[in-house]
Amino acid sequence: MSLTTKIIIVVFLAVAAFVVFKLWQNNTITSPVGTYVPATKAPEVKLIPKVTVHPKVVKVYAHVAVAHLKLPDDMKNQEVLDATEVKSDTRPQTIVTTLNPDTGEVTTVVRRDPYKWVQAEQVGGVEISYGYRGTDRIARMTASEDLVQVKGVNLGVVASLDSDGQHFVGAAISYRW
Repeated sequence: MSLTTKIIIVVFLAVAAFVVFKLWQNNTITSPVGTYVPATKAPEVKLIPKVTVHPKVVKVYAHVAVAHLKLPDDMKNQEVLDATEVKSDTRPQTIVTTLNPDTGEVTTVVRRDPYKWVQAEQVGGVEISYGYRGTDRIARMTASEDLVQVKGVNLGVVASLDSDGQHFVGAAISYRW
């Protein structure tokens, strides 16, 4: 094994150890599908105090919306101001809901935010594919895990196993559009 290869492996292992530590420290595990969790406050408003407004009227969805949204039992007596479906995106997003105190109208908007310079990632996947290598038909299973993201460039690990016994394990760098 060459010195360059050894250096690359040591650097990769150091980055992987750092990312695992940050994931553990920040507890970035996502919530299970179908489970409501409190939204994280946008950094722009975390330190701004709330004030009381007295709107003339507040327009809400009919109470049947609570059942349609399958809100948890501790929210059954609340009213739905707005509900937004956010399409999957690799970028961080900020969702803002506003209330017009004169009309009672509620508006929710979504903003795609810029990538952070460095952030821990915890995104993985498994793929099964079938195709040709030369004239041979090959089935391939590939697994990958992103560990860290630097301004939209993902660094992680990847492994694949082919039906003819060939395999690959290594580091990966990717950019998604």
